Amino acid sequence: MPTLAYLGDGRFCICRPMSTMEPTNYGPPITYDACCFLVVELKRLSSSSSLELAKRGKMTYMWPPQGRQSPYIGFIQPAT
Repeated sequence: MPTLAYLGDGRFCICRPMSTMEPTNYGPPITYDACCFLVVELKRLSSSSSLELAKRGKMTYMWPPQGRQSPYIGFIQPAT
């Protein structure tokens, strides 16, 4: 379930957890757990009372597969 955290100054972080299983030929399936983070900023437009939501950054973080010793994988991408 996605979560929302207020970072201050009109900025929010949206976190979306994910999990996937990959079958293997030699044993039980491997489970991969990851989270996607999106930072957004909410601003009031000066010309009107409308609100604008702007992307400020995003990142994906993947934990090592269960039962394996490997470093985490993190992808940092600029907001588009």
